[in-house]
Amino acid sequence: EVEPSNKLAASKRNQALSMIDLKDLYEQGERYYNRGQFAQAMELFDRVLAKDPNHVEAKRYLDNSQRQLHLKIEQHFNRGLTYYANEDYDNAIKEWERVLAFNPEHAQSLQYREQARQKLEALQKLMTQ
Repeated sequence: EVEPSNKLAASKRNQALSMIDLKDLYEQGERYYNRGQFAQAMELFDRVLAKDPNHVEAKRYLDNSQRQLHLKIEQHFNRGLTYYANEDYDNAIKEWERVLAFNPEHAQSLQYREQARQKLEALQKLMTQ
């Protein structure tokens, strides 16, 4: 049987380890955020908030990461539209695939990527005739 004082010590030890783990998760999330890897940062800040729902800085970083990720998606999507309008279908597809790497269900990117692939196929058929 464990002595009551040892139970308290074990509990304190576990709390300290949990705080260290929380700090590590938070700092790793910050590093991802600072490198522009917002999806990875969001994952880590979610984990921090699961352990400590009142972690103000993690909430702030999570909100900012979501905003930044949305902007990145928008930029790649619009760049894809520009390439598509200029009939540069290969680069348009690459941009929409970047969007889909962030959000695999981005409906417009799925739709335009398919249209660009069809245009490329049609062009290739014309060139081989």
